[in-house]
Amino acid sequence: MSGRDPFCEPRRIRRGAALTLLFTSVLVAGAATGSLPQADRKSAPDEVRSATPTGRHAEVARAAEEAMADGKSPMEAAKRAVSRSGDRWGAVYSQGDYEEFEEALDGQYTGVGLWARGDSDGRIEVTKVRPGSPAATAGIRPGDLLRSVDGRATDGRPVTEVVSLLRGDATDAPAGTTVRLGLERGTRAWTETLRRAQLSTDSVSVRELPGPLTLIRVDTFTKGAGDQVREAVRQAPSGAGIVLDLRGNSGGLVTEAVTAASAFLDGGLVATYDVDGEQRALHAEPGGDTTRPLVALVDGGTMSAAELLTGAVQDRGRALVVGSRTFGKGSVQMPSPLPGGSVAELTVGHYRTPPAAGSTAGASRPTWRPTKERSSGPRPCCGASRIPRNRLSADPLRSAKMGGTMAKEKGRKLIAQNKKARHDYLIIDTYEAGLVLTGTEVKSLRQGRASLVDGFVQMDGHEAWLHNVHVPEYSQGTWTNHSARRKRKLLLHRAEIDKLEAKSGETGHTIVPLALYFKDGRAKVEIALAKGKKEYDKRQTLREKQDRRETERAISAVRRKARA
Repeated sequence: MSGRDPFCEPRRIRRGAALTLLFTSVLVAGAATGSLPQADRKSAPDEVRSATPTGRHAEVARAAEEAMADGKSPMEAAKRAVSRSGDRWGAVYSQGDYEEFEEALDGQYTGVGLWARGDSDGRIEVTKVRPGSPAATAGIRPGDLLRSVDGRATDGRPVTEVVSLLRGDATDAPAGTTVRLGLERGTRAWTETLRRAQLSTDSVSVRELPGPLTLIRVDTFTKGAGDQVREAVRQAPSGAGIVLDLRGNSGGLVTEAVTAASAFLDGGLVATYDVDGEQRALHAEPGGDTTRPLVALVDGGTMSAAELLTGAVQDRGRALVVGSRTFGKGSVQMPSPLPGGSVAELTVGHYRTPPAAGSTAGASRPTWRPTKERSSGPRPCCGASRIPRNRLSADPLRSAKMGGTMAKEKGRKLIAQNKKARHDYLIIDTYEAGLVLTGTEVKSLRQGRASLVDGFVQMDGHEAWLHNVHVPEYSQGTWTNHSARRKRKLLLHRAEIDKLEAKSGETGHTIVPLALYFKDGRAKVEIALAKGKKEYDKRQTLREKQDRRETERAISAVRRKARA
């Protein structure tokens, strides 16, 4: 049921609650490169910061005090104490790191606005650039290699160390300071000097789809994200279904996740949690929209607060959940100050989602079909799973059939497409070209007979030629019949030819045909400037393809539910 919780009366969430769900593995990397911190926590209020540590916090604080008295590093002593405790999610932060962490969860961060990762050869590659950021203004693009930062080579360095150089951690560099980047793109190598800036995160995005449907994607629950979700639901067209995309959402502020749940629930219990054995509860605010069809998309990168939200709407019978098993972290961390200014975050309990009549089983293994009822009583909110190594944000709305410029349009008839090319290559840019054909080739194509699988484009004397595309001989042709794999001239604008000629000469780049079709009665071919993928890129393509299929299933489920 999606109505009020039958177990206890709703109450307003305490915004100052000092509870967190913490995932710390890429804290520094996320904040520096422009991605969100992979963390799940709530800033501690002043009264908690100044409170006397108890339990395990007291043991860690005692270790820090003893180290300080002996003239040793209290932070290192605290880290050793946390390690001995066996607390998987426990962590110790320096004062500066903790402040940056909180700043990022407030929706602000200092950086140049780029995402990066290390490849198998030890090189640092740019994977995404934030629009309007210093990196975007300088013309940096995904796929560029970051070879140096302020004169220091990046090859072979851990990503976290490169991130530290980007941020200027050694000098505590603020927004407005400069950083010099050495970059490489194909055969071109150059240097850019960027000025670090205070940037805001866009953790919630909204798109309207035919149906009508409203897609709400939440990357991380930063400050204000919950209210943005509620506003998106309020602004959705009358009768529109909602697709809530939580794939790759690493968590964030717990209270923001509860506020987001309030958009879909009319008050009631969202989750319970225990702090050193004391049971506490989180409730949604009344007045949420309980009538719109709702589907939640999840995957192995859905963690903590995002799992809490998913479990609540699923167990309350409010949503269908589509995707793969979620990460499985539902523990509660609380911060406490340590001698020397550092902060310890230690696990104090676990979250549980509410039991409800008609609830579906297994939030960690979602399915678009409602499953059988299970016994009542609270259950852990998150199942265990491994997080994918690579989390790229795939566009869930990209057509799984055609993609790019090949979306179905009036006056266009598809003859053949090269699906293998999209799997084997990273598509950089696409072009539509005319074809010089013989009469028998046109007749053969009108019969829908052609294969692009082994085709490629070669530039020769300021002309573009299509090689190795198989157009079978016309069945009723005579001695004038064509050769099935002859090279065929492509018709492009001079500016396009010049650009392709320059780009295709760069290391690792090629030109491949993607689709062959008739447009307004004329044969056309879609070609792409592409770069060969490595194995991890191919695995990512397969994951994105699966994501698109799951999204299409979710959209179909919403539409069916809306019609019911």
